[in-house]
Amino acid sequence: LDSETFDAGLLSSSVIAQALKRCDLFVLFLSADSVTAPYVQFEILLGIEFFARGQVERFLAICIDEEAFSKASENVKLFSIARRVSTVESGAWLVHGALVAAASADDQFSHPFIGREDSLKELEIQVIDPSRPAQKALYVSGNFGTGRRTLVKKFFQNQYPQVGLAFPSIKVEEFDGLDEIYRKTLAAVRPAITARELSTRLTAFGTADTAEKARQIAALLNSLLAFRQSSFMLDAGGVLNDSGTLHPEVSLILDHLDARPHPPVSIISPRMGPLKGRRSEGDTAYCSVKSLTRDEGVRLAQRLLRDAGISATAEQISDLADLSDRHPYNFYQIVQHVEHMGLKPFLASPREFIEWKHRQSSEYLGRIELGAVDAQLLGLLKYIPTLDFQAIVEALALEPAA
Repeated sequence: LDSETFDAGLLSSSVIAQALKRCDLFVLFLSADSVTAPYVQFEILLGIEFFARGQVERFLAICIDEEAFSKASENVKLFSIARRVSTVESGAWLVHGALVAAASADDQFSHPFIGREDSLKELEIQVIDPSRPAQKALYVSGNFGTGRRTLVKKFFQNQYPQVGLAFPSIKVEEFDGLDEIYRKTLAAVRPAITARELSTRLTAFGTADTAEKARQIAALLNSLLAFRQSSFMLDAGGVLNDSGTLHPEVSLILDHLDARPHPPVSIISPRMGPLKGRRSEGDTAYCSVKSLTRDEGVRLAQRLLRDAGISATAEQISDLADLSDRHPYNFYQIVQHVEHMGLKPFLASPREFIEWKHRQSSEYLGRIELGAVDAQLLGLLKYIPTLDFQAIVEALALEPAA
């Protein structure tokens, strides 16, 4: 609602009230000149009233300068409604986080968090261990769609509740060097940067040595800490090398990260490196996310069916868990088919879902390059899933290095 929306003199209090009723979030930007204006005081009173009634999810007053914050209503500050922001980005992340929180309140019944107690405990043990240094990063691996980012958000919700729900994401691809990572980090953390400032920063960055480049990238990630934010670094082939250890450039960035008050970055990767390839500094918490356990799969199926208003027997729920391969993303697809077809017809002929699942698997396998040794090894492990290294070497009649 602005001066272009209404004719002069026709904007009434009832119009503002009606507009606020349509909102999940009421954000009021306060400047030194506007904070004491009667009109703004009226909007503040409206915002507090609607928030108290539960008609808006959250009322947020953002002071864009120090004078506005000092003049802000004591009531507004008392209820932690007014916040002072120092940059455009920090204000944007504050609003974004509040919107995500409002949206998640609507989605909590259709997207429940069930299970993963072992994974959350595995991360917690590493983070709270007093014999380890404070953790600078989380490293979470698993197949696409297994809920790696959801797990990290749940972990932050449990351990660092002050952190917002909006996580800037930096995708690191196979041939990305420090220059590419810097540009992507800058775009994620400082989306409102001007073209002139961007050009100046990139020019200065290009003249720095490797250590300084890594420090500058880490400084961008560390800047999120002051605004109660953290970030995702998505591994698209540029985080781990062939041996499963972190690329030297990524490891350098982690060296310069701050660990307090919470880890500023979580690496989301499709694969987990070997134990000997993990950071020797002990400042990174590792967790491999696998498919749900049988019990977790049944619980998730029960919850989704109940929320969809679909009745099912224990045997039918067990069949759905088997069809899903206990993959979280598959459960949501199954429920869509059941809502469309009905439970009994779907279980009688789940061909359409199985074909969809095979297409997903084919696309996933298409991204994997298997050599002759890989194929032999997979064939062996298909029949004997657990073997020590020497037994594998002898069974395949290959050189240990191969």
